[in-house]
Amino acid sequence: MRSSSSVWKSESLSMERWQSNLIKLIAITSMLADHIGVVFFPHDLIWRIAGRIAFPLFAYQLGVGYEHTSDRKKYALRLLLFALLSQIPYYFIWREWIPNIFFALLLGLGAISLYDGKKYGWLMLYLLASLAIEFVLPYDGGVYGVAMILMLYAPPTLAWQAAVVASITIIYSFSGSESYIQMFCLLALPVLWWIRHLHLPLQVEAGLSRINKWVFYAFYPLHLSALWALKALLT
Repeated sequence: MRSSSSVWKSESLSMERWQSNLIKLIAITSMLADHIGVVFFPHDLIWRIAGRIAFPLFAYQLGVGYEHTSDRKKYALRLLLFALLSQIPYYFIWREWIPNIFFALLLGLGAISLYDGKKYGWLMLYLLASLAIEFVLPYDGGVYGVAMILMLYAPPTLAWQAAVVASITIIYSFSGSESYIQMFCLLALPVLWWIRHLHLPLQVEAGLSRINKWVFYAFYPLHLSALWALKALLT
């Protein structure tokens, strides 16, 4: 018989396709606002604050994708492919040769896989290695992002998810200048709760369900490229 925590996890990560796509739409909208702020309004923090909910939503959906994909190796290869495709436009926006957020997602997927396989010793070494990599080669999201992904997958209840994510976010928020705005990422938790309890007209749900998964993968490199091109035209 399955434990109550494993039953909860199955139910938690078992979302309707339209719900997952709605979460992704909110996430990419938040991310777009964040990057508009980076490119055009670097001194206006409201854009950065609006973008804080994006990563926790993507992190949660990574766990959903892990649970539902038919081939986890191909899932990892898709993340790697778009990490590579996104690196050039990422550089043009930030002017830094650091790995983009897809690499943190890929490392987070590895952490989920070790946790799911109950390889807890290897998982601890993996997280330490992720931290060591960040010191040698900083990557977008860093070990904080990897931990966020794991903590939105591993804890047995939403309350524990909220508590653990809040804890690691508070620690991160004291790590540098303007890191305090990361506290606004906690707003992603009520968004997730709201979507799980949301009921939309069937036509809307069907429309959301039909959005192709490649749209969300391609949005990252395409919107970075578009923002860079627009900035080049205006300057």
